[in-house]
Amino acid sequence: MAATTALCRTSRTRNAGTESDIERLRQRLRAMSDPELLLFGVTTKCQCSWETEPDHPPPENILVQLSEARKEWKRRNPSLPLSESF
Repeated sequence: MAATTALCRTSRTRNAGTESDIERLRQRLRAMSDPELLLFGVTTKCQCSWETEPDHPPPENILVQLSEARKEWKRRNPSLPLSESF
């Protein structure tokens, strides 16, 4: 559980990261169990909501993390209705 919590920490920069950063994220997501991936996805989705203000959209790096988590979930579970849960 501690490892998942640490993975949910994000920087507040608006930079989405380099391709190597994104590939490292993809590797971490692939290594997660389904429950860990769901927790990561829901937590990341909540961060998007918490950090959204009318004048300030969520940081790009958080949006990239959410997108990658959704892609990994759909890859693993293409027919489950949970695919849009986070």
